[in-house]
Amino acid sequence: MWSVGRATASAASMSNELTVAAANFNLDFTLMKVEAPPEYQRLGAALSTSRRERAEVGSAHTTARKLGALFEQILPATPRLFQAYGQRASDTANSPTSNPLQGLSSGPFADHLGIDGTNIWAAATSGKRAIAVHLLACMLARILQGPEAISTWVELVERRKQQIKTEFEQNSISDMPSIMAAQQDISREHLALWDASARAWLQTCDNVHKNQQTQLRLIVNNVNYPINNHKDTYQSVIEAWVDSMTSVEGLISGVPQRVQNGAVLLALSSWHLYPDMVVLGSSIQPGNSIHSGRSSRHETSQDALQISQKDPLIEIGGILTIGLHVNQDSDSGVFWSLPLAHMRYYGTTPVASRALAFDTSRVTVDQFYQVILGCLSAHWRAQPQVVAESIITLHGAVHSDIKAEEPPFGHTYDCLEPNCWFMNLVEAAKQFTSYRGHEKQILAKLAAFGARRAQALLCRFPKNSLPAFGLTDFPLLFSLLRNDEQRIKILRQYAKRYGLKHNDIIIRYRPVTSFYNKGTLDSMFAKKSPDYFEYASAISYCRKSLKRDHTGSQCENYKHRRWIAGYPLTRQEKYSPNPLEVGFCACRCRFARKPCENDFDCPCCLDRNHPCSRKYPLSSDEDKTKAKIELDKSVKDRGQLATEKEVEYRKRAETKQEEEERKLDAERKGILADLLDIRRAFFESIGEIPFQVEKEDIQEKMSLQVGQEGGAKESTEKSAPSYHSPFDPVRLQWREFGSESILVAKPDAKISKPNASNSVGLNSDYDIDAWDKEKFTYFEFLLGDENTAALFIRRDVNVERHAPSHQATLSDVTQALSENSILSVELDKHLAQWGAPPPSPEHPDGAIKRSLKAMSAVKELYSNLAEATVALEVINYPLYDTQWALTWSKSQDMDLSTAFSCIMLFESGRFDIQPKRLARVMAMAVGNSIYIGGVLVNDPTNIKAQKQIKRVVGNLGRAGMVLLIAPNEPKVKPLEYDRWNLVNHADFDGEMHDSFQNTTLHLSFTEFQMPLDVIGAQGIRDTEVSMLESVVSVHNRGEWIGDLNVLSLLPDESDNGRVLSHISYQCSHSPQERAFRKSGVMSPIISLDSWNEFLDRPIGNETTIFRGHGNWVARLAAAAISVQMGLPTFTLSDDVCWKCCEDILAKQWAGKSMLIG
Repeated sequence: MWSVGRATASAASMSNELTVAAANFNLDFTLMKVEAPPEYQRLGAALSTSRRERAEVGSAHTTARKLGALFEQILPATPRLFQAYGQRASDTANSPTSNPLQGLSSGPFADHLGIDGTNIWAAATSGKRAIAVHLLACMLARILQGPEAISTWVELVERRKQQIKTEFEQNSISDMPSIMAAQQDISREHLALWDASARAWLQTCDNVHKNQQTQLRLIVNNVNYPINNHKDTYQSVIEAWVDSMTSVEGLISGVPQRVQNGAVLLALSSWHLYPDMVVLGSSIQPGNSIHSGRSSRHETSQDALQISQKDPLIEIGGILTIGLHVNQDSDSGVFWSLPLAHMRYYGTTPVASRALAFDTSRVTVDQFYQVILGCLSAHWRAQPQVVAESIITLHGAVHSDIKAEEPPFGHTYDCLEPNCWFMNLVEAAKQFTSYRGHEKQILAKLAAFGARRAQALLCRFPKNSLPAFGLTDFPLLFSLLRNDEQRIKILRQYAKRYGLKHNDIIIRYRPVTSFYNKGTLDSMFAKKSPDYFEYASAISYCRKSLKRDHTGSQCENYKHRRWIAGYPLTRQEKYSPNPLEVGFCACRCRFARKPCENDFDCPCCLDRNHPCSRKYPLSSDEDKTKAKIELDKSVKDRGQLATEKEVEYRKRAETKQEEEERKLDAERKGILADLLDIRRAFFESIGEIPFQVEKEDIQEKMSLQVGQEGGAKESTEKSAPSYHSPFDPVRLQWREFGSESILVAKPDAKISKPNASNSVGLNSDYDIDAWDKEKFTYFEFLLGDENTAALFIRRDVNVERHAPSHQATLSDVTQALSENSILSVELDKHLAQWGAPPPSPEHPDGAIKRSLKAMSAVKELYSNLAEATVALEVINYPLYDTQWALTWSKSQDMDLSTAFSCIMLFESGRFDIQPKRLARVMAMAVGNSIYIGGVLVNDPTNIKAQKQIKRVVGNLGRAGMVLLIAPNEPKVKPLEYDRWNLVNHADFDGEMHDSFQNTTLHLSFTEFQMPLDVIGAQGIRDTEVSMLESVVSVHNRGEWIGDLNVLSLLPDESDNGRVLSHISYQCSHSPQERAFRKSGVMSPIISLDSWNEFLDRPIGNETTIFRGHGNWVARLAAAAISVQMGLPTFTLSDDVCWKCCEDILAKQWAGKSMLIG
């Protein structure tokens, strides 16, 4: 036995003797068990038997004893902390939300269900110092990733051992437990299990104390504190550990504490203790109390916010004051930087820089949608609140006409289907705008986080993406608006923002209003929109009224004006896109009964070598006569006299068709005259002054005339065409200059006028070339859609403006949507077609659309995963380009391998694995969750559930993410010669009952574990993802029957040898036909009522039936073994139709089939 007297010997001999003594002491030291404190007893009772055993006598207990003894001498005495933490842990373990068995107690995972309290129970049964080590494990697991925390533990153990050895050699200590603990080996594997159990416990506690954690998270994300400033990992961790234990001990005892660094906030978050707080200089806004009723907020002063959490474990007076280190724009929160010398096999020492903020948090899928909302707000260059309101308004616009109007035949409003990408965004937007108090703050924080940090989540290159799903594009927006007035209203709103005069800016629009698209006009014009434009004022005009106000001043009346065509021009009378310009030859000589399409079509140019020189119309008979004389002269000069035969030929062309056209024209003019009156009355009813532009006005390029002070002046000559305008006398013309389209206005030329009218008429004395010689005033395109409706502004107007724009603002789109101005059917079609197919894989709209659709698949998948959360680190992966999304997008089918790939990414935030590499995975364990393929826990007839994944609370007691795979060739119990007397093989009597009530499924491991290569894992000492060969075996009364490969029950298109089928009974057979008959195609059927009868099959081609009615465990085992044996297997539902059974078997199999009844 080692004696204390020997401590005075030399250091070398002491060290050798110490090693020998430690070896003798190890038996009692590591296996010593103490009674857990009373506060922890309820926790132990809540654990499963297997976990209690591992915690009390397994590796977890050994690790707890060694670590407790190793660090015992440097830890402060904190009895109140240990007592309060035990009560909190016991309450957590017995909460209904923490330990649900979820109906799988009879499945293969029964022994692994429930909370993992192995770590804390091992500490509780190893002494109070071991409880302190558990508290440190929770702190490290909270802020560091798995390999980082394990590496930190390795360094802490090695440095502490070295410290004890050094102090012993210097004769400064003689504490036996520390000396002995320094000689114990604590493997990296055991430290990894220690860390894994702490992580599982943290996730369970977070779920139970969700509201309190949310409150604390709001505080943490508004401060900017380092844990401490030590560069040495050992010193930094030990100081944070000791300081936080001391501070929390004081808080529990009712002693106020002030935050000096982030250690105490990290500890409170890790230990789930919630003292009252006073936040000085806080930017956190007071809100409603949280749902539990345990926490409330109120302001204590202008610069302080008091948060009362009313934790019963904290005595009155235990208030934590957080200082002025508030940083709204920082994502840091509480942060910690630790060098990790033991993390990699080779290379420079990496530094783990982690923050206790959103980037280390886990959120629900619904909360993650707020991150997506924030990401969209960054793409749309708007605040999340504005984006949310726009999406809600957009939904209302799509939904507005469903009740009022029947959709067109075949239209189904796909964007309103449940769980479609658009409706999921709408739901997220409604949550964002409707939540209040601390919930609203959390959503706002998540959205802001998404806007700052998750811009690549939906698209790598979002700069070219238009807001509002492309609706800010004027051509698209205008095409969805119901009528012209909505387009003009938007443009007038824009015009007001420039502060211009009414004659500096104008609206040109193509009338597509319903005035010209109803009734008999459809057959006349047969088009949606005419091929000409009309004009509207962009700024209202001031007209002096005859009335005066109380001061005697003339009242002013502001009204808009409209210049409308007298009637819409037919396609055959297509003059120009501009009603104020004749865009091609307008000659109407006797040989040109209609306007010519271009200059060379005119009969005036018989030689087809030169364009017609008549660039002005001939409206009077005198002008037409002159034109004929000039034409004849031109022909004679060329020696090409028009013969009488040619003239006669042309006269015959003016026969019956011309008469019919005259009648149609008369009918049309009558209808249009009525419509013109309707239009005029409509514009007057909305407070505008309409001006009619007749056909002749357009042809003669009428000048716009104006009276004094901008008032309109009537023409004095009724015979002269007139056009009234508040503009200065100008002519408007649409011209093309290279790639630039401009609206030009030309000052009136000084020419001889045929009458006293102020309107300009053109005659033969007018110099045609004068138009081109005059100086033009240019009206440039400003914004809008040149082909539908747009603003044009004078080029010489000095106004600060951006480049010509085809894009509206998000607010304008939202306003248009809110005013029921959008055609809902067309809007729904646009949303369905938006982004698909993209012109390139990286096109922003296509990428965003695919990401949103992929996120909808995630939401549907997680809807079956109760209480599952996702890691915010997933924002570093564009959703559309993840491995699972690329596979899913090809078939839109979430099979098991694709689903596991998706869960791996969202669970870890880092592991993006191709689904084909997970083809053999049947379950996955990570943290406090086991994700089980539905085929393992459902009846084989439940095809839909078999393809889904179920989450249960539990774990396998292994570190990292573990993927369970089945053996390639599962074994089945061989036939035994001494069981011959137990095989009956009786004929089936038609009765369905359960003969296998003692059949159970069990899960075991072959210990074949293979690391899975993931990005970034090279050189790291710890395995983060591994495949573990796992055996699902079937037992009957404790006797092994065989091992199962349940994945063989799933449909696989590539497996042509598949022999499992499901017989559907959606039939119309009568009850008599559905009943079982002993004679028939299937006769005789052999009943299998024991596993011996099942394995020792009858000789011949008889059909057999396994009678495990209502027992999904036995039916699943029988179906799997039957398929493994290569038998044609059919699963029967409860309400079996034997007539259908006969028909199917007669068509597919001659016999030797296995029915699972």
